[in-house]
Amino acid sequence: MATADVAVQIHPGYPREKLDMVYVYPVLSLASGRTIPAVEAREQIDQRAFQRWSRHYPWNPLQHNIPIHLQFATDWFERELVRVAA
Repeated sequence: MATADVAVQIHPGYPREKLDMVYVYPVLSLASGRTIPAVEAREQIDQRAFQRWSRHYPWNPLQHNIPIHLQFATDWFERELVRVAA
């Protein structure tokens, strides 16, 4: 099983300020060669080029937090695998 590091940018003002992206190292790609939408940008974190997964959802500071954001990220990764298989 392959593994990757996942980072989350937490803005000043969190939890009022939303979380809406995740950053992945190493860069993820699909074995099929198909493109994953909205992952073209790279961000330097700890001297490594992380791939930015730009995903947005309606943020509610009373319902959403870091663990829920990471669960959403897991869902994004799984959705890409299913989308490619279809």
